[in-house]
Amino acid sequence: MKAFGGVVGFWVIFSMAVWAGIPCKVWMLNGDRLDASYLGLEGERCVFQSEWQERPIRIHGKYIDVIDFGRKTATWVGDRTLYFQDDQWIRGEIKAWKAGQVQLQTAWADSFWVDLGYVKKIEHALSEEAMLYQGPGDLKNWRFHSATQPVDLNEISSKGWRLPAGDSVLSLPGVEGAFAIRLVFRLPVERPGDLGGFTLKGFSKIADPGKRVLRFAFIENGIGIERQSSVIFRGGQDMRQVVGVNPLQASGREVTVKIVYNEARNTIRIKVGDEVILERGEEALPNANTISRPVISFMVPAGSDAYALRDIFYYRVPDLDEGSLSEDAESVLFVNGDVFKAQWQGIDLKGNWLLKGQSILDVTSIDPSRIFAWRAERSAYKPLRRKARHVWLQLAGSADKFLVEFLKADAENFYFRREGIEGAFSIPFSRIERLGFNPYFR
Repeated sequence: MKAFGGVVGFWVIFSMAVWAGIPCKVWMLNGDRLDASYLGLEGERCVFQSEWQERPIRIHGKYIDVIDFGRKTATWVGDRTLYFQDDQWIRGEIKAWKAGQVQLQTAWADSFWVDLGYVKKIEHALSEEAMLYQGPGDLKNWRFHSATQPVDLNEISSKGWRLPAGDSVLSLPGVEGAFAIRLVFRLPVERPGDLGGFTLKGFSKIADPGKRVLRFAFIENGIGIERQSSVIFRGGQDMRQVVGVNPLQASGREVTVKIVYNEARNTIRIKVGDEVILERGEEALPNANTISRPVISFMVPAGSDAYALRDIFYYRVPDLDEGSLSEDAESVLFVNGDVFKAQWQGIDLKGNWLLKGQSILDVTSIDPSRIFAWRAERSAYKPLRRKARHVWLQLAGSADKFLVEFLKADAENFYFRREGIEGAFSIPFSRIERLGFNPYFR
């Protein structure tokens, strides 16, 4: 193993013939991008073939950010999502429980045991019916106002959604009730003072749905929410400014922003990575609009090294208060909104969860369909130790995204292991959307 400039490297050797001709986009740590075909690894270097180069190109792993193999069709298996620290998750079906571990079956691997000490939360997985928009590749929802020259939508798509200077506007379908928007950005390595940002409007319960509700600005040390003269809710107060947030500690060169809006409860919750940076609520207002039609406007200053828009997820969420699940004690959130502080003791032969409350001596058997989420006590978390061979994976449909230790590869599969997961496991190459190198680079 070798270390270089704060980046820990890993080397895996396998035959180039295995991967001949697999199209991909290669993002470099310095912001450069290469369209090529992935051929494999030779020692410390990844091997690619481009149209403009007769011979294969060999790039040392320490210079690579992400190899993007393109969006894959998701196969929805299981009804639970396990969330780890640092914005990582795995989706699957919980088959069994033993001594603080759960047996998980996924769409990409045989069942394996997961140590709950590494799991922050388990909740109902997103259904296909709940997804309203996944992009940014759906071009019909977009319009652009370039600050410099006419914009070709297909050209933007082919360049990995590195947004052009000017305003780029995405209009999302109308939705009634609670919903969430999750945005994933890739920021330039060299970040100027004014990198731009994005705004949201079209929330149902504001005085004027056409006003900007939130304005996010990418700042030197993270992302901030700027003060606005308009309000979130009718009769509410101005949005406060949030500064000093540094999501890059958790997510490398990617920034994930999640906005959860509950029309019935009149609440809004904003997270950057794992950190809740804003949570507000007002009393419910009568006769207010019930349908939200979110519009997101992305602003990029002229002459700026543009940020890239990696992913957009827009989906319905249950009418539940996620904030009611405290991290100070192990607890369960039921689908009816009740919260129960209890220890998870196991799963019986009928598949029911066995819970023991803090003030109840007996163990209670609960049908898991009544449980929306389980959250671990913060003090019980086990930190994931950094490994020289760590890479991060994003799998088909973004149903899974997590750090793993790279072991080897063959003609059909990559082989990995991860602390907290019992034994090594394989993932078919056809399910991998992105393979991220140097996850601890600063």
